[in-house]
Amino acid sequence: MRLTLTGIGPAAGFPLPDCPCATCSRARRDGVVSRPAQLESSDGWALGVDGEVELSNDRLDSVAAGEGVRVVRLPELGTIVWAPQGGEPEEAVVGSLVELLAGEPARAVYLGPAAEPATEDGEMPSVGCARTLARLRAKGVIGPQTRSILLGFGHEESHPGRLAACLPVWGAELGRSGLVLDLSESEPAVPPLGGRVLVLGGSGSGKSAFAEQMLSAAPEVVYIATGPKPLDETDAADSSAPDSQPGDEPLPTEHPEDDEWAARVEKHKNRRPDWWGTLETIEVAGPLADDRRAVLLDSVGTWLSGVLDACGAWEEREGWREALDAQIEELLRVWRERPFPLVAVSDEVGWSIVPATESGRLFRDQLGRLNAKLADASEDVFVVVAGRLVRTEP
Repeated sequence: MRLTLTGIGPAAGFPLPDCPCATCSRARRDGVVSRPAQLESSDGWALGVDGEVELSNDRLDSVAAGEGVRVVRLPELGTIVWAPQGGEPEEAVVGSLVELLAGEPARAVYLGPAAEPATEDGEMPSVGCARTLARLRAKGVIGPQTRSILLGFGHEESHPGRLAACLPVWGAELGRSGLVLDLSESEPAVPPLGGRVLVLGGSGSGKSAFAEQMLSAAPEVVYIATGPKPLDETDAADSSAPDSQPGDEPLPTEHPEDDEWAARVEKHKNRRPDWWGTLETIEVAGPLADDRRAVLLDSVGTWLSGVLDACGAWEEREGWREALDAQIEELLRVWRERPFPLVAVSDEVGWSIVPATESGRLFRDQLGRLNAKLADASEDVFVVVAGRLVRTEP
């Protein structure tokens, strides 16, 4: 049996004929047209964008698992999940999927955003799809051989370049009209990529939001906020152990009066999935070496500032350069050896004016050199400018 996508757009199609937004305008300029999502079977049935069965036949076994979410059981071929406008399903819907699949991962899942996606802070609807991938992976609905296909995007998905960069990390593919899935054969899925990704950008560029987007489909993530050192170094070492769990609370810092830093960490934490853990420390080598979860390191610049402070660079303490080099080499060593997903954020400070102070120039030069070394040891390096993505070549 073959399943063919004959449409990949939202219910209203894409682009909207009279919409003046830049996304629709670019699509019209480039000749992009997406009909409402539809999946047609060589066995004589079809599924519409709303999840309803069309052209049904008596042999089709399909069950609605929730609004816009349908499970189709195909004897001896497996099960598919069709939710092109399902959005982020409620826990009851996820539980229903688990029950309907009865421990067997789906052969394919077709996921899309809600019909009217509600996003905040410029978040793309595809990020909600990624969070759904993470939840379904954690529950066993998506397994290693499941094809994960995203579709149903309209003009709210205004940064297709960012989505394209994230898909390999998410272990998903973008639906396209004419995409065929042959259920009678074993077709390879797209496994989520591991490896190291460095995200660079200026202040307020959107680099942290993009880094978070890249790891949105991971079932387990620890966010390392490289801020002020914890008060209790023993507790800090314990908190970075590999058996720490998602939801770990950040330790109190040596600067409890730093309300700005605390507010920044809290803002980042609130916009991330609740299954992400948080660790505040400048001692990052241990977590990178030992933690098997995906890691978001934010940021390298803040880590370097803390290390320069600890080494006595600002007051030119004797031996500070040797101490700094040792810390950097240790970071680079665990960076090169880490086999699990790692996305790190760093500031691109070389494009601004020359700092007026000696300490500012020292920080700029050291961070520039460190960024270059990390880039050499990374599979991918992205630069974010005004929310737009630039992929660099090695």
